Amino acid sequence: MPDGAGLDMRSRRLLTAAIVALLAVGCGVVVAVTDVLRRAELQTVDARFSVRGEQPVPDDVVFVAIDERSIAELGGWPFPRGDHAELIDTLVADGAKVVALDVEFSQPSDSPADDRALREAARRAGDQLVLASASILKDSRRPFVAIGREEFEAPGVAKGDVAYRADPGGYYRRVGVIEGAPHFVTETVRLAGKPVPDDAKDDPGQWIDYVGDAGRIRTIPYIDVLDGKVPREDLEGKVVVVGPAATSLRDEHPVPTGPVMDGAEIHANAINTLLRGVPLRDAPEWWTIALLVLAGIAAPLAAAVTPVRRALLAGLLVGLGALAGVLVFGQLAFNAGTVVELLPALTAGLVGTLGALGATYATEIRRRAQQRHAFERFVPATVVEEVLDRMGGEARLAGIQRDGTVMFCDLRGFTTFAESLPADRVFEVLNTYLTEVSDAILDHGGTIVTYLGDGIMAVFGAPLAQDDHADRALAAAREILDHRLPRFNAATGQDFRIGIGLHSGAVMSGNVGSQRRMEYAAVGDVTNTAARLQGETKGTPHQLLLSESTRAALRGGDPADLVDAGEFALRGRSAPVRCWSLTPASASPDPPR
Repeated sequence: MPDGAGLDMRSRRLLTAAIVALLAVGCGVVVAVTDVLRRAELQTVDARFSVRGEQPVPDDVVFVAIDERSIAELGGWPFPRGDHAELIDTLVADGAKVVALDVEFSQPSDSPADDRALREAARRAGDQLVLASASILKDSRRPFVAIGREEFEAPGVAKGDVAYRADPGGYYRRVGVIEGAPHFVTETVRLAGKPVPDDAKDDPGQWIDYVGDAGRIRTIPYIDVLDGKVPREDLEGKVVVVGPAATSLRDEHPVPTGPVMDGAEIHANAINTLLRGVPLRDAPEWWTIALLVLAGIAAPLAAAVTPVRRALLAGLLVGLGALAGVLVFGQLAFNAGTVVELLPALTAGLVGTLGALGATYATEIRRRAQQRHAFERFVPATVVEEVLDRMGGEARLAGIQRDGTVMFCDLRGFTTFAESLPADRVFEVLNTYLTEVSDAILDHGGTIVTYLGDGIMAVFGAPLAQDDHADRALAAAREILDHRLPRFNAATGQDFRIGIGLHSGAVMSGNVGSQRRMEYAAVGDVTNTAARLQGETKGTPHQLLLSESTRAALRGGDPADLVDAGEFALRGRSAPVRCWSLTPASASPDPPR
């Protein structure tokens, strides 16, 4: 079996792995630099929120909710602006650090007195009040708030746009400026005395670190504040966000931590995020590239450097491990405050794993076919797969020693027969003979080691162990003598005889040869003795000689037609070898060669 292609195979495996890895990394890069999987990537962030679970409730942010009860007790929505004025005064009097009023006043009311009361309460609050803009920008690009008939202006009072740039699906995940206007949240944080991170002033802004689903932020009904039912300590020193919470006001939006959340509570979560210094930040871009490269090359590299017989399993396990590692790393990083893009790495890992499995499987099929072809020359087809499995799928068989029986078989008189015939006829007859004998050997589980002109060497019990190797060898010899040889003689019109020698013992077998050409061989004393026994059949009435060791190895006992052939002195052996044969034996000696 040629084995010189071993180095070439390794090179091909490495080249294939490199191509698959480059393809995988390329796919990951495409996902990273485009928006092709943006929605799916954002959904992985939502999943990371879910896995992380609820966070501690902030003790410095409170949501004053315009809920159904407040609307019912105050006579419906919208509330008189005088009520908002009273609420602002109450909150400021109770020590609220900042009041963020998420109620838009874009049109004058029917009560000039209420408009005036609201303006005066706002002026009294000064830099403790943030008003929501009407999302209408003037030429100055400033949020527009109208109280009465004029744009409201008061020293210290901040105005901020309450809009968010929604992600696909309408989800609110980030807080930042939109079209250059100060944001309601960033203005609130500024008045609370906390520096606003520069990157939270830009579009798309920073991740909102939601502390949980809707209702997680401490909520106080609007009406309870007006009625004086809220203890001062619940408001003192806190940022108070006032806004709609009633379903009828339709200010609900999808968020990562649950189905929907009131807009004002989203503000409260965003304010808490900035007050805590933005706990969630995007990972540097090089993290994404490094992660996708590692994920993309993992499976191809594992499949390339692992022995061929385990490459498919190695590629699968390492590929799945890489994908799982990306997910685990992404979650741990998220829990620590870093949002890593996962889909570029998952894409690279998936392409790399599938590519490695596909390439390895194709290589394995091709290699298996080559190995099968190599083995089928001398191993029975019925056991080729077992041989490949036992030998780890390698065509190169390491040297082994196990009990077996060696057969040498030689056609008598063929040389003389061939002298008078053309070459094509000689090889036609020779191949007919070799086919008959080879089939008998292979059908009984023998391994053909080599063809020696008109002779054959075979071994039973190697490379696969066979407890009944001697019985198999004798059965093959009997079939050759009783059926194959007569049929061959009938086909050729000749009267050829045959010589068969069988000897059993510890057989050493394996591949021998050079890097350019390898052959399977069985060597040692057992082989030499079997060859000499075959030679001893010349000039005797016996076409088969089996040694005493082969007779002793027969598991079925002595056959009824086994006869003692006497002792033979063999070259290289100090003592004669007792031999046996089968009856009936021909009385005439072999014809000359």
